[in-house]
Amino acid sequence: PVGANEVVSINPPAGARGRPASTNWLSSPLPILLRIALALGLFAGLSTGLWLVLSAGLGLPLPISWLPLTQAHGQVQLLGFAGLFVLGVGAQVFPTFLASRLQRPELATQAGLLLAGSVVLRAGAQLLDPSPARAVALAVSALAGPAALVWFARAMLPVMRSTIQSGGLWLRFAMVGFAGLGLSWLVNLPAVWQLITGASFVPLSLDKALVHLQLWGFLIACTLGVSLQVFPKLLILRPPHERLLVVSFWLYLAGALAVSAGWLLIEAGLFVAGPALRAAGWLAIMAALIGYLAGLRLYEPLARPSMHPEVTYPTLRWFRLAYAFLLAGALIATYLSLRELAGLGGAGLTELSAGRHAAATGYLLVMIVGMSARIVPGYSAWAYQHAGENEWIIRLLLAGALLRVVAEFAGGYLQPFSWLLVAGALAAAVALTWWTVRAWFSLPGLGQSGG
Repeated sequence: PVGANEVVSINPPAGARGRPASTNWLSSPLPILLRIALALGLFAGLSTGLWLVLSAGLGLPLPISWLPLTQAHGQVQLLGFAGLFVLGVGAQVFPTFLASRLQRPELATQAGLLLAGSVVLRAGAQLLDPSPARAVALAVSALAGPAALVWFARAMLPVMRSTIQSGGLWLRFAMVGFAGLGLSWLVNLPAVWQLITGASFVPLSLDKALVHLQLWGFLIACTLGVSLQVFPKLLILRPPHERLLVVSFWLYLAGALAVSAGWLLIEAGLFVAGPALRAAGWLAIMAALIGYLAGLRLYEPLARPSMHPEVTYPTLRWFRLAYAFLLAGALIATYLSLRELAGLGGAGLTELSAGRHAAATGYLLVMIVGMSARIVPGYSAWAYQHAGENEWIIRLLLAGALLRVVAEFAGGYLQPFSWLLVAGALAAAVALTWWTVRAWFSLPGLGQSGG
């Protein structure tokens, strides 16, 4: 990418194994999958999320029931937007990290199309009245999701077998992420069954277990892996503490599993074991994140001054703030779980939403936009040439996330917090729309990898 030659490139290395790129558009996963992700995020995810916030915060009418629309919105944003983005970028960067090339890139594209179809069917069918057609659509969505994971694995396994490089800890985080996605599809089966049998929404504890696996088990674990591989060179960090990172990996894995298992135990009626397991899981995740950041040395002085300060220092600032939001999201969730375990009151929906939006908006969205500005072909060139505009996009995202998280945690939709919540949602919406338009037109054309 333009301006990042000092630090990182996702172009396939010379001598990388694999066949030459094809002119078939299916053989270029990145541009098609990222464009589908952008379209879903803007027209299905952002629009429904903004609708929900304006309805609750300003009293605007909402013709569709709140809870089904909220759950549909979550699935579109987590898997249709962020999940598809991870698949598209992963199909480009994972082989490069392993000094190889996709031998059958069309499989990765097909995996993304299956995932997109699964999300659209699941979200759209949930909002319909019970009918045979709705049941069939939900059943197909439940099968298409796991098929997407299998297809992506078929694309990636030959890369892992043929590489001459060791994957290292970054690859373990990525594999945990995709294992988390696989577990989420198992949890999704009883969730979809509830909808097939006529329910308009998934039971709350079951839905929270599902969302946790998708967000913390899949998406965040993958970004932790990519950060571990990219940040030391991109940000000129000091050599990492390997042992601390290994301990953090196992703590994160145990914590992510424990939190989801805790929600499932609550769904099963075990109202003592469930909260205890959730609290233990969040404590493990908090310890893992602190250890991870200490091991990565993200907040320490850099190893040396940058040769490209216009690239390095803004990027460093973005990602330090993003990881601060991730820590805040975990801290909120830890506090709420410990409060519930101590019998001092269960967590409200907006309180839980505060922790989730700190992780999803303050961390994940900023990571997606920031990483796109540095390693995604096409957009990285645009972002380098329009650094000021890209900086304002990220500032708006961060400001929107801060307003929303504070408002949701402090008072939710009670006045005057609802006005802050609405302002935060609008700021994030403007930033995401702005970025979507810029990214859409700067990505490589179909049939091009951008490498």
